[in-house]
Amino acid sequence: MATTCSVILILESFDVYFGKESVFLERGSSVLVDSSSRDFFLTYPERVIVADFGAEFISRYLKANNLRDISDCREYLSYLKINFADFSLIKGLISWANHCAEYIEIFDESIAFTCLSAFSSEKQFGVFLFGCLKSTGLKLKRLFIRIYLHHGVLRIYHQDYISAKVY
Repeated sequence: MATTCSVILILESFDVYFGKESVFLERGSSVLVDSSSRDFFLTYPERVIVADFGAEFISRYLKANNLRDISDCREYLSYLKINFADFSLIKGLISWANHCAEYIEIFDESIAFTCLSAFSSEKQFGVFLFGCLKSTGLKLKRLFIRIYLHHGVLRIYHQDYISAKVY
């Protein structure tokens, strides 16, 4: 599964840069980031727990929650942050979502939906999710343009070749 966005639970406090902005992440904070920001957090495996979500899952979440496309928004946030006084529940949900990453049944999908829903009270939540989906779509578009420009004609490529180039 290619990652579109990730929910990251902070287990130990530290500072992080999102672009030029320095953000202090406290223990118990949870951050929703796009795939480009996710890699930074993977360098601190002892300080974070990460749950990854792909484009198909995000699309199902948006459809299930009747969130509509926000196509007129030009700028997308690089992260959403929330704080928990007691983060044991979200920690359990993220651990479960990681455990069931390969096969998401109805029950497992509901638990994974809950991880994302923790951010639903944020004003820019829908905009953020659509931005993550659009960035994945833009990667594919750029790839196909590159293939077309390089070969002169667009040939049919194997799915694994294309996915290797996208990620």
